Amino acid sequence: MGVILEVRMGPDKILVVDDQPEFLELLALQLGLIGWEAISAGSGREALEKLRDFRPAVVLLDMWMPGMSGLELARLLKNDPHYRSIPILAFSASVIDGERQQCLEAGCDDYISKPFTNQELEERILRLIPKILVVDDQPEFLELLALQLGFIGCQAIFAGSAREALEKLKDVRPAVVLLDVRMPGMSGPELARLLKNDPDRRSIPIFALSAFAMDKDRQQCLEAGCDDYISKPFTIQELEERVLRLLSRKGFAPQHESSIDKS
Repeated sequence: MGVILEVRMGPDKILVVDDQPEFLELLALQLGLIGWEAISAGSGREALEKLRDFRPAVVLLDMWMPGMSGLELARLLKNDPHYRSIPILAFSASVIDGERQQCLEAGCDDYISKPFTNQELEERILRLIPKILVVDDQPEFLELLALQLGFIGCQAIFAGSAREALEKLKDVRPAVVLLDVRMPGMSGPELARLLKNDPDRRSIPIFALSAFAMDKDRQQCLEAGCDDYISKPFTIQELEERVLRLLSRKGFAPQHESSIDKS
């Protein structure tokens, strides 16, 4: 029988699983230098215990550990509906032929060989974290949203106008667009219609934001193709629930029941 878990993502926390204490310390230092907090586990079993208390943005996983190997832990996580959406970056010091393929077949999302630089580590991690495009003409609100999105394990990409958003969309495909309804120039609903009429972008969920709690605003957004709507101000919990609901359509968001028990 599954265990019901109430787990919240930590701000920029990464779970590092390795049986070598010296490497855990080194990796914690590397992650700190590029802006993440490392939560360490010395074995697969300890990692499962840690996952009961917090939800990391990414799991960094050594492949070859005594007891439960990294491959076994990856299979467990990817076969569990609560954990399968957490990205796994596997690493190893060995140079065994076919090791990368083994990791991917076990469910890992990426693989990197030791030793690696801070830049290589940062690039691989950022590639795995859900990107949210935030479109709003108020810089202070953009900064606040960056903090809130960090708390739910997402990376915010900013655009101060609809036109800037269209430029950003040429280079990145976000998991979700957070879109202010009322902006000078092209409005939020106008941008939403453009995106939903574009075959390449219509599948990106759009979450509309407005400082006006008016029924006509909500209806206008939904008719323009937005997938959800929320009025400012909102709490981190409200944002988390709504964004994770949209991310679930893209395979990122967690479920709330785990089939992995403590035994």
